Parts: sequence; structure tokens; C-alpha cells
Amino acid sequence: MYKKIEEKILFLLVGYDELVEEESGDLIDLLDGQMFPSATVLTTSRPGCPRPLPPALHRRLLVAGLSTEQTKRFFTHYFHSIGKPGSGNEVMSLMSASGEKYGDLITCPVMCLALGVLYEDLGGKLPSRLTDLYNSLLKHMVRRNLLRRGEPMCYDVLPDKYNKLLSDFGKVSLECLKQNQPYFTGQDLKTRCQHGGEVIELGILLRMQSTSKLTKRDHYTPVHKSLLEFLSAFYLSGLIHDPSLLQVEIDGIAEKMDIMHPVLRQNSGLMVLRYLVGLLGRNAHVIFNIVSQMAVPQRILFLLLKESGIYQMNVLEVCKHVSNREHVVIQTNSGELEDWARLLYSPDCSLEGVEVLLDFDGSSRDRHESFFTSMSFNESVKSVKLTCVVGGDFGRSEVTRLVSYVRAVLTKRRLESFEIQVTSVVEEATAAVLSPVVEMICDTLPDLAPALNKLVLALELDADQVVQLCGVLEMAPHVRVLHLPHLACGLAGLRAVAQLVERNPLVSLNLAGSLSSGTPVDERATGTGASTPSPTHEDAPTPPSQLSSTQQSQTPSSGPLSFWSFTDAQGNTRSVFNSLPRSFYQSLPRRGRLHSISADKRNSDSTLLQKTSFPPPTCTPSVHANGFHEIFSAFRNPSSRVCHLNINKCTLGAEDLVCLGETVRFTRCLSSLRMEGLSRMAELIPILIALQENTSLQLLDLTSPHILLGDAALQVTLASLAKNRSLRFLVLNGWTIQVESERSLRELIQFLTVTELQHIDLGGCRVLVTVHEGCLARLSRQDDLLAALQEGVPPLNNNTLAFLNLDGFEVTINNKVVLRGPQLLFLLRHFPKLVDASLASNLGADVIDDATTHRLFALLSSAFPFLRRLTLGGWVFSLDNCEKVMRSAGKQLRGSQLREVYLSGVEVRGSSGTPGLEHLLLQALTSSLHHLTLLSLAGMNLTPPQALAFAKTMRDKLATSVLELETRGLSYATVKALRQTLTDGGRFESEFLGGSYKLRKIDRREKLIGKWACISTLDRLSEL
Repeated sequence: MYKKIEEKILFLLVGYDELVEEESGDLIDLLDGQMFPSATVLTTSRPGCPRPLPPALHRRLLVAGLSTEQTKRFFTHYFHSIGKPGSGNEVMSLMSASGEKYGDLITCPVMCLALGVLYEDLGGKLPSRLTDLYNSLLKHMVRRNLLRRGEPMCYDVLPDKYNKLLSDFGKVSLECLKQNQPYFTGQDLKTRCQHGGEVIELGILLRMQSTSKLTKRDHYTPVHKSLLEFLSAFYLSGLIHDPSLLQVEIDGIAEKMDIMHPVLRQNSGLMVLRYLVGLLGRNAHVIFNIVSQMAVPQRILFLLLKESGIYQMNVLEVCKHVSNREHVVIQTNSGELEDWARLLYSPDCSLEGVEVLLDFDGSSRDRHESFFTSMSFNESVKSVKLTCVVGGDFGRSEVTRLVSYVRAVLTKRRLESFEIQVTSVVEEATAAVLSPVVEMICDTLPDLAPALNKLVLALELDADQVVQLCGVLEMAPHVRVLHLPHLACGLAGLRAVAQLVERNPLVSLNLAGSLSSGTPVDERATGTGASTPSPTHEDAPTPPSQLSSTQQSQTPSSGPLSFWSFTDAQGNTRSVFNSLPRSFYQSLPRRGRLHSISADKRNSDSTLLQKTSFPPPTCTPSVHANGFHEIFSAFRNPSSRVCHLNINKCTLGAEDLVCLGETVRFTRCLSSLRMEGLSRMAELIPILIALQENTSLQLLDLTSPHILLGDAALQVTLASLAKNRSLRFLVLNGWTIQVESERSLRELIQFLTVTELQHIDLGGCRVLVTVHEGCLARLSRQDDLLAALQEGVPPLNNNTLAFLNLDGFEVTINNKVVLRGPQLLFLLRHFPKLVDASLASNLGADVIDDATTHRLFALLSSAFPFLRRLTLGGWVFSLDNCEKVMRSAGKQLRGSQLREVYLSGVEVRGSSGTPGLEHLLLQALTSSLHHLTLLSLAGMNLTPPQALAFAKTMRDKLATSVLELETRGLSYATVKALRQTLTDGGRFESEFLGGSYKLRKIDRREKLIGKWACISTLDRLSEL
């Protein structure tokens, strides 16, 4: 019979999201089309249903609720029915002004009615915060319920009975939200809530009759889901005095509900937190500290701050976690700009440095002006960077706005550093377009920016603008640091900078990326201009000052670069410098990369390249008459006080380099010189030769991925550095060194013996060694590398180096064996004064076995008595008996003075390939290093079970009383396991610092003192 009318049957199923598995019965078969396949089925469900809808439901409609017009009609009818016809328009104006707050509520007819009643109850107004709205709504419900019983509600305060009732129901609501089941049974209300029936009387729940044939249980559903979210927050707000329990509850919210969901109305977890901070008000800083540990985006922190209120502790907590990010960047085209403005305007803001990315959108002009007004009133920010891009549509209006923004920043009180960077994407010069900006800066600097210490202008200034700026800076002695990158202003502009160096008490000058009009190095003279004085005997090179007059007369002087070549033992001029970049160099076959080597060269030192005597670099003003000559000459002036010079990636000509070499020789004030990005070794020779006479330079940065040194170049470099007595900090990142001669090794040993350097940075360097005899010549990957190094490499002794960076440093022997971090540590065993050693590397297929691990950890305590910081990034341990090896390593580390250990990317696994043994290394370190103050786990692949095992060991055997544990990059599940295990039992207390935790062991005496204080207080109270 049913088959005849099956096509005419309509099944209406309401509340698919509330369907319980045990009560589903035949409904699943009906929805899947297995029962009554020709019938029509209509079902309803709330958004965010955890159970996917059956595919048979092929047509789906979204009920968006009331439209704006329908809502307006609803309020008009409602207020007309109560005799207040004009209130409908007033309510709608409030709704439209606060769309983010009321947008979801006014689509529901029941909530529209509640808003109308609340508007009438509050005397024609609505609360400004969403939390206050629901708080007032609950008070109204309780008041109406009390009035029905003839009981008054005193002072508009909820009675204790209802506080307990709503808190208990809030706990039940939170569990239902976690399970995504927004309905209750009568049994739940009776057993889990005291006086649960009154929740129904208040009007929070609606009764729904059960249609199940199996059970006849009453079900209750909330009037609106937001009421459950608010009551959950109401329950949590009562836990503010129990931080540990509050932490557990919020962890559960983050685990069960996605607080990162972009759609706010579907993000129940975030809404609970929003109501919670609103209820806590000035005490919400506790929630900010907990939420920040989950690495939530800034928009969530700002949303919570707006709801909680701009109270002092809340602002400080948000600032602490925002400023602890990699870089505080504010985009003016983002929706968070108003939140940033609100934060900066607060007198409690603690941000000190921000970068603002400007976007000159015409529709956001008012928001921009409001933001920069807040910035101008802010007193905590001391460093500001403005960045914008100039395109074809950048006209007068945009320039006017940029001028006003720059003025608002420059006139800030306590502004110490200002940087503006404008990038042009058009071919036309931007100097003329940005002329009003430069003029405004010049007008402001002398009088309106008295605290400004650092000025950075990346505006592609022309000569007139540079002259104008330098003239103003002469009247602004408070500006001590000046950065003018990418200058192409010619002689006039650079001459003005040189005059500023002589007249203004500048401390630092940065001209990175600037252009020179000198002769490029590629065009240096050849023939007679490339010849050089022949060297004398190998062990006694003749200095330039000891050349006879005949020799000096024979020395060609046709060009300033006549000394940029080497001669071999027979006096033949030969070039030993290679200007090819590393990428091209590595693409060549091995035989093409190595110098041609004969049997005589291997057997006799007499055929090696000889040390060359170079004339000191001396500038010829008649030849070198450009802007950089003026600047370098100014540094030789005794009146100059500039200590730091940065000419990274400047296009220096040959004459410029010679002039710079003379400046290095005679300067008495320059202590720091940075010359990153040089393309060939020949460009460094004037500086290296001048270093032998320099007495003031302490830092030299020659970072470049293009420098390639052969034996002769390496020997000259080491000899020049060894003769300098003032240099303390040397940076040679990215260099490639090719070694074939034993003499190069002797020069290195001599350099390490006599040098007074304290800090060497060799990150990313590569050394290619060719060995033809001895144990190293037969070395393969299967051999014992440490034993071979001990036998084949003479000891490298040094008693001055304290800081050594070898991140990414590699030594390749005969193109077969590569030495990286672990093997390099063995080579450093005769560096007893090392304080900081960074040996991070990407080992790839190379791993550290049991024997090597024993030797390495034994070295740490025996060979490096002053070692305080160690970086082992990227090391891979593959051990046969991991637990035994790590226990032994822990015993060997007990005498070490290590205080900071960084383990980014370290892996520990079994020799059979079993992963996930990193916690054994961590246990050995924390239980053995008695001076450990910082342990960095950033970048480690640590799982929650590993974190649990590590935390248990640290809780029971931590060798120190205070430890900072850096957890940046770890999953929140891992961090939570660490924190909960450590704090269980009350042995440790933890403080989140933003990316790390500060752990402090609670002394047993502190507990006893606390208990004694409580007992004595109770005794005094009992006596009263």
C-alpha cells in the first residue's frame, strides 16, 4: 500500500544536529534512501553539525534568518504594540551602528524580542558590550522570575542562589558545547544542576517533545546558542581564583572547539572566551596569558582586549605577547588597524618599536588619520619604521597624506629612531615626487624632534635633497646615527655627507647600496699596471718601506691597483683570485675546480706560492676625485667622530677601494667597518694590507657568497690579520676557500696562535681541501673520522677566541668526506677560552654514532672549561643503545659549566631507524648540567608522549632551581603536556614569557613557611 503513495509522502525531520546515535533507529536508513526511496525527506540542522549530511540530500538551502527589512518591521510592530512607536527606528539605528555585535542576533526572532524587551527595561538604551548585553538579559529573566514569586531583586545584583544555579548550568553547557550537542535531557538537569528545573522557568530552555518510539525522554534546547556560550563563560569566571583549574578548562576548549575558526558566529570556543574576558574585566589578563600560549593570531587578542576593556594589566599582557613576535608589523589596510590605534592610545601601552606598512587607499583615510593620531600621543614607542610603495597612481593627494603621517611620527615625544623606506615601481625618479616629504623632515628635525637619535631615509634622494638634509643635520647634533642607503646623488651629495662627517658628532654612518663614479675593478690596469714588486725569500718578505730607491723606481705606478697580483717563486706574475660566484664554481667538474698540481709541487715547498710584499694603499687625489674620496678623506680628519661605517653592497670603484685602504691605515676613530657583498678577493686586498697598520678597528664584516680564495690569497689574508692588534670581531660569512698547500695550514696555525680576535663568524663558509699523502688522503666515509683527524691534523691552538660561529660551516676533504658540526667540535679541542660555540648544520645522511657521541660529550667538560653557550642545531644522533649512551653522556656533562643549550632541529633515533628518542637527550642535559639556565627546544620534533616523559624526569631530577624553557614552534599539545606535568604536585611554578616558560623550583621551606603563615593567622583569628 505504501508503494502506491510513496512519492506523495513527506518526512519532516527537525534538528538533525541534535540526533543521538542511540535514538537514530530507522532514521539513518531513511536519510540514506534505503527506506522509502521515492519519498521526499526534509531535514533541518544548525550550522557546524559534526555529523556530515547524507549525500542523498542533494538539495540544500541555508535559512539566513530575518533580513534587515524584516527585522525593522518586527521592531516597528513590537514597539507600536507597547505604545512606543518611535523606539523602533532608534533600536534599528543602534543595530546598524554595531553590526559586528548584533548582526547575528537580529536574524533570530526570539533574540529580536529579547532585545526589544531589554531596550525597554534599560530605559531606551542598550549596553555597549556584548557581555553586558547578556548579563542584563539574564538579570531581567531572574527579576521576572522573582517577581512571579513575589520576591524582590535587591540592588540589581543576582542572588547567591541564582549565581550557583547559573554557574552549575554553565558547566553543563560547556560540556555540551565541547561535544557539539546543544540540547539537554531532563535527567541532566536534575542530576548535574541543583534546582535545575528553575533554568526552564527562567526561559533559557525550550522543551521539545521526544518522538522516539524507544524512549520517552524530554529534551530541552536553548532559546539561542549564544546563551549557552555566555553561561559557559559565567561558570569559568568563577574559577579565576584557581588558575590551574581554569587553565585545564581553557585547554579543553582549545582542544575540543576550534578557536581559530574565521567565522565568528560559528566559533563557540572563541565566543566563550570573549564573554569570559568581558566578565572578568580588569582581571582578564590571566586569560590573555593562557590564550597567548596557544599562538593565536593577533586579531583574536585584539577582539578579546576590546571586550575586556582597556585596563592596565590587560594592555600590558597583550603588549608583552604582541611584541614578543618576530616583528611588530602594522598594515594600514587590515581590519585590525583600529585595534592597533586603541592599543597605542592607551597610556599603559608598552610597545617600543613598530613597522607600519602604508597603503594609500582613499576609502580608509579616516582610519589612517585616527591611527596616526593615536601614534602621536603614544609615549612608549621609541622606534618607528614607515614603508610604502610608490606607483603610477601616487599623486599630490597621497604625498600630502604621507607628509602628515611622517610629521605625526616625527613630532612624537621620546621618539629615538625613525625610518622611512619608499620603493618605486615606476621608472620615473621619485625624488621630485617626495620633495615635500624631505622638506617637512628638514623643517622638523632641528627643533621638533629633540630626542631623535637615529634617522634612516631610503627615499632615493637626489643631490640637492642630500645637501639640504646635511645642512639641517649640522644644526641637529642629537642625531648621532644616519642611514642614507642607495644614494646615487653624485659628487655634490656625497661631498655634503663628507662635510657632515667632519662637522657633526655622528657616531654611525650607513651608505649601503650607494653608487660610486669610480673605475670598476673589472677595468683595472693590466700589463705594467698589473705588475708588482717581486717577493723576497719566503721566510723574510721585504716590507714595502724597506725597498731600495732602485726597486721603488722600478715599481710601476701607472694605476692605483698595481699591487693587486701575486708572483710565484720564479717571480712570474700570476692571478690567484677567482671572481666566479659559488653556484658557477660548484657546477664545474672537480678537475676544473682545482689548480693544476705537479709532482714537484707536492714534494717541495719551494714551488709553493710565495708571500708577496705589497705597497701600502695610497690614494691619489688627482685620479680619485669623486664623492667617496670626499667621505673617506673625512674619516681621516682628526675632527671626525664617526665610529661605525657601513658600505655594504656599494658599487665601489678601484680608486675608491684604494682610498678606503688609506683611510683604514690612518683613521683613529673608526672602530667598525662593514663591507658585505664584495664580488672578488681583489677588492679586499687594500683593506687587508691596511689592517697591518690600523690601531682602532675592532669589527670587520666581509660577508660575501662570492669570495673564492686559493692558497696564496688565504696565506696573505691570514698574514695580514695576524699583524693586526686591534681587531676583535671578524665576520667572513659565505666565503669559499680552496686549500692544497701545507703552507696554508702552517699559516692558519700561526694565525690562531698570535691573533687577538675574540669573535669569529664563519657561518656558511666552505673549505675544499685536497690532500695527496697521509691518512687523510685515504679517508673515506666509513673510517673513524675523529681518529683520522687526530692523526692527520696538527693541533689548532688558540687562547683568545671566546665566540665562534660555525653554523653551516663545511670542510670537504678530497671531495669525499665532509666535516661538519660534530667533527668541527673535535678540531676546536685546543680552544680553551671558548664561551659561545655555534655548530648548527644540516647533516643530511651523516649521523653521529655511539663512539662519536661519547667523545663529543667528554670534550665538552674537559676541553672547554669556560663554555657557557652551545648550539647544536641540525645534529642527528643514531645510536645502538640510546639510553645507555645518554646516561653516560649525562655523567660526562656533570663537570660542565654550560648555561645555555640550543637544540633546534636535533634528532635522536635508534640505529635501526626508531625515531622519537629526543627526550633521552633532554633528560641527560637537564639532570646533569647544574648551571643550566636556558634550554631551547625551538624547532625540535617533540611529540606529547616524549614531552610527558621528559617533563617527569625534569620534575624529579632537574639539576637547577630556575630554568627558561624555549618552546617556540612546538605544537600546543606538546607544550601543554610539558607544562601540566611539571606543575603537577606543586614542585614547580611556571610563567609564560611569550615563546618560552620560566620554570622555578618551589623550595620545601617555602611550602612550610606558607603553611605556618596560614596556621598562625587562623590561631590569631580564633583568639579574637
